[in-house]
Amino acid sequence: MTDTVLFGLPLSHDTHSLLKASSSTPVDPVSGVFTDGGPINSSLDYFGTSPAALKSIESFLSKNGGISPESSTALSSSLLNKHEALSSVVSGTKSTLGTTGKMQFLSPSSAIFVSDTASSSGSETARAATPSAGLTAVSFLAVTGSNFSWPGFTTPAPQTWNTAEEADKYIFNTIEERDPTAAESATYIPKLEALPATQTVINGVLVNYRDITPVMSEVAHLQITTDKLQGQFQTAMGDNASSDVISAGEDYLGKGVSFGTLREAIFNSDAEKSAISTVYQEVHGQAANDTDQQYAKQQLFQNGITFQQFRINEAHSWRATDELKQVIRDIQDREPGDYDNGWIQSQEDQIGNGQQTFGSVRHGLIYNDGENGIFDSYEQKLYGVNADDPTRTWLQSNLDDGKSLREIRVIDAHSSRMQDTLMQLIRDVQGREPASSGSDESFIQSWMNDLGNGNTTLATLYSGLASYDDDLLRQQVKFVTDQDVGADDSWVVSTKQQIGNRQETLASARNNLINSDRANAAFDVYEQRLYAVNAGSADRDWLRSNLNSGTSLSGIRVIDAHSDRMQGTLNQLIRDVQGREPTPTGDEQRFIQSWMNDMGNNTRTLNQTYSELATYDDGILKQQVKFVTGQDVGSDDSWVSGSIQQIGNRQTTYWGAVMTLTQSDRAHGVIQDVYADWGQLPPDTTALQTAGTALYNLSYAWTTTIQNQTADQLAAEAAAYQPIAGTASYGQIIENIPCPLIRPRPCSQVL
Repeated sequence: MTDTVLFGLPLSHDTHSLLKASSSTPVDPVSGVFTDGGPINSSLDYFGTSPAALKSIESFLSKNGGISPESSTALSSSLLNKHEALSSVVSGTKSTLGTTGKMQFLSPSSAIFVSDTASSSGSETARAATPSAGLTAVSFLAVTGSNFSWPGFTTPAPQTWNTAEEADKYIFNTIEERDPTAAESATYIPKLEALPATQTVINGVLVNYRDITPVMSEVAHLQITTDKLQGQFQTAMGDNASSDVISAGEDYLGKGVSFGTLREAIFNSDAEKSAISTVYQEVHGQAANDTDQQYAKQQLFQNGITFQQFRINEAHSWRATDELKQVIRDIQDREPGDYDNGWIQSQEDQIGNGQQTFGSVRHGLIYNDGENGIFDSYEQKLYGVNADDPTRTWLQSNLDDGKSLREIRVIDAHSSRMQDTLMQLIRDVQGREPASSGSDESFIQSWMNDLGNGNTTLATLYSGLASYDDDLLRQQVKFVTDQDVGADDSWVVSTKQQIGNRQETLASARNNLINSDRANAAFDVYEQRLYAVNAGSADRDWLRSNLNSGTSLSGIRVIDAHSDRMQGTLNQLIRDVQGREPTPTGDEQRFIQSWMNDMGNNTRTLNQTYSELATYDDGILKQQVKFVTGQDVGSDDSWVSGSIQQIGNRQTTYWGAVMTLTQSDRAHGVIQDVYADWGQLPPDTTALQTAGTALYNLSYAWTTTIQNQTADQLAAEAAAYQPIAGTASYGQIIENIPCPLIRPRPCSQVL
């Protein structure tokens, strides 16, 4: 018989049986291992009770789960008493005696194949042992490199090969996932054949085998294996693993764990999940969800894409492009266009090669000096000003926290700062203090919503409210000038635009109007109507002061029309028109009060009052004609009608008209008649003027004083009279016609 040697790895107790007693299978009495010598005695007593047998039993069982010494003794007794093979006792299967042994290479697999075996009962080929239900777990070394640790692998059931060539091929296929090269086979086949041979019983069959673990471990720790394993980490995670992780993995390869199993462990590890999540975090700004994880593993594990290429692909994906476009929307508050494609491509390139992350791109854009214009635009839309440094810092901080400029706008548009801004809008445009409730509150809330949604700007609100409230501007014109104007008034149109552009407020516009030439012209009209003169500097200052204090020009007129100045003006009107002193009480004062009311209501002017009173009092003018000429005349008398018109137009006064009458040809003719009646030579021009003056003085004295004096007053005047000398000439007599009823001086000097 020629012995055959099988090659394999150490066997577990579920698939191995101990050597059974046989007269043809010598066992070393010390080691309990079969020898290559000839037949030994078939005495079962020796095998079952010998120290070698007990040692073999204990050694076998200790390697396969352990058993107490007492149990091993009982087992030995069973072997002796029942004449059973150890394999039958241990496995519960009775073995066949007289089997010849063969050497095989053993290795972990799901089945054991033993060929060319024979028994006394006949031949049996390709008999497979049932795989163990429970596999022995191999302990693993936890490592921290790249936050990775190998899982606890289970050792598969062994497999045997009849030749070193088959074992060599198995080793390289398991570890390197390929057949060995000729050079590799030339190196490792001799090493396999040089392995020491041992014997065991497999399913009742005695076999000789060589444990290929040393050779498998050597191949597992080759540099090509290290590089292959590191390459797998690079593919899966984009990084090299630490030496302790690699060494532990190579140890597992040396124990028969396939490279595919290690690969699967790498791709299913928490470290791989973390690495994929890191890519998604850096590329997309968010951790990978389950769908992302599955997609990434499919790309890396099944499609064989490297980790770096996966990152590059992901950085240039439609998803990444959309996310970068969203960055533009979020930070620059606009829709991206084709002109952004260059920037997007550049960022994707940098993210893909690891120079940038999604977060750093976003952060960099937020803090780029070029964004200051965006922040200025933001502030202009909400507050009508450029962004100052604190505002930029506040915006950058909120953007860096993940908010979009649109989200920030919604917050900002409903802030207390915006509340104050919109209240100031009402003050600026409408010139009033806004109410804290009611329509003002509703309008402010609506404006806030529109500002927050980007549907309007502060400038638009100013312009809209200014246009809506042009009545206010017309009211300002009325306030300052007391003029009613339409919406097409030039000041209303231009001021509406200036307020809408925030170049003016209602208050400043009114102040400018008060100090304008237009106001000066209105002041002249005002003074003309009340006092029939243009406004002087003091008048304008007084009017502006009252306007600035909040009193309209019409309100000022009411005050002014009842002032001491107006009282004096109307008293003078009576003097001018009627040629007398007004009485402080009675009907005359009622007339004056009525005139004041009308003037305050702007329904009467001073000139109108002059004209009315002059027309009303034509009787006193006719009296003057009678006094000077001795003639009775009607209202159609030329001097009467002319004087009425002149007095009404304030071209003269009552006494001015009388003076004109006394110096007229009409009066001089009467005086010449008097001279003739007295037998005097006709008077010269001087004498005529003197006589006319005397007539004027007499009329004035009579009208203003004498006719209103009491008898006592007249007596006192007469007593005070001093006659002229008897030697006085005619001319002296004429010049000194006494006015005893007025005062002790000549009538020519009265007035």
